[in-house]
Order: sequence, then structure tokens, then C-alpha cells
Amino acid sequence: MLSTVILVGLLLGLGVWMFYSAGNGRLVDQHPQAIVPAK
Repeated sequence: MLSTVILVGLLLGLGVWMFYSAGNGRLVDQHPQAIVPAK
């Protein structure tokens, strides 16, 4: 049971990390002011 919870947690963490790392590239292109307000 515990190993299943750990496996699901790792898969969810990897999916969220990949989703955000891919989304950050688009956010920088679409909203540069939101990332770097100074510019």
C-alpha cells in the first residue's frame, strides 16, 4: 500500500513538474512583463 502511494506521488510530481516547466516557456513568451516587471 505504501509503495503504491509513493509511486503515484512520484508520477504526479513528475507530471506537474513537466507541465510547469513546459508552461513557463510559454508564459515568458506571452507575458514577459509579468516575469520581469523592471523591463
